[in-house]
Amino acid sequence: MLKNISMQSLTIAVLALSSMLAPGRALSASSSAFGIKAQFTVGDLSAGIGPFDFAQGATPPDYAKTVPLATVNDVLNIAPGPLPIPALFVSVNNLTSDVRGAFGVDTYASDGDATLHTVNLSLNLNPLPPTVVPFPQPFLAVSAGVVKSHAGFSDQVPLAGVAVGSASFGRLTVSGSLIGNQVLTFSGPAPKNKILYQSPTADPADVPAIVITLNKEIERVVIACDGGTGCVAMPVGIVTEALNISLHNANLHGHVVSGEIIVGYTSAQ
Repeated sequence: MLKNISMQSLTIAVLALSSMLAPGRALSASSSAFGIKAQFTVGDLSAGIGPFDFAQGATPPDYAKTVPLATVNDVLNIAPGPLPIPALFVSVNNLTSDVRGAFGVDTYASDGDATLHTVNLSLNLNPLPPTVVPFPQPFLAVSAGVVKSHAGFSDQVPLAGVAVGSASFGRLTVSGSLIGNQVLTFSGPAPKNKILYQSPTADPADVPAIVITLNKEIERVVIACDGGTGCVAMPVGIVTEALNISLHNANLHGHVVSGEIIVGYTSAQ
């Protein structure tokens, strides 16, 4: 019997070990990738954009798909009401999503890759404030070049599956009032689940208004148990997000906004 248990960054299913290791069990592989997606809520209202440059595949048979997209230029109004209102401004060039998968007897493998050549995002007021007098400060501004995300998974019975994720940035600059008017920079391969910024809270149990994570990896595992020999955790997939910006009750020009911006999403299982 399968039982799903939700954890912060772990999806666990409980299966019988005998079924996990049974010879000739049916196997399949799938993977997906996209360049950018955003979703926000203000009260009972929601607004979203993307996913742009979405690619997906599943076995059998083997697959290899590439989805290119030259440019994305869009504006998403986040909140209702009279102008000006908070909005997400998106300008992205040269996005490419790749997915691949192979299927065999008791073995399979899948990969997803997302690459974005240039990324410019801004949480600001719409219409934009005058550039001569930059007030109010943009809530958040993101500029990045050569953003890459990868997720890969392979499995061969009776061996344990292998899940790998990675993300890198040619350059990354983040600024704005949501991060205290700092200017944060990063380049190169990002460590797994690297917190670039987390807003301070009054209590450790509080949820920060904004969390910016690089190379956010969400591993999926199966906990398999067999009689009295104990249990083992077996990987079954992985999700990688090169850049994840999470908002929780953030005040944007008097609007309480929660939501998420994802740049460079890949999954494999």
